[in-house]
Amino acid sequence: MIQAYRWRAKLETEPAVTLDALATAKQVDSTYLSRLLPLAFLAPDLTQAILDARQPDRMTVGRLKSQWLSLSRNAQRADFTSA
Repeated sequence: MIQAYRWRAKLETEPAVTLDALATAKQVDSTYLSRLLPLAFLAPDLTQAILDARQPDRMTVGRLKSQWLSLSRNAQRADFTSA
């Protein structure tokens, strides 16, 4: 997750950097980078829950990597906290 924040910052501060160029520079596959980058947009309270190891049971690494994450923080909370 920390890496996603670093990648986001790089993309925001260096407009000439593309996802492909960033993936090449970081020696990762661009698909992998694209799957993890949305984690940099996770609701702050959900991010803090992960850091405190108190994330909802439904919030697994596999789900975070494979599920499309809404940019709406309320939708994110509903996705991971509803049964």
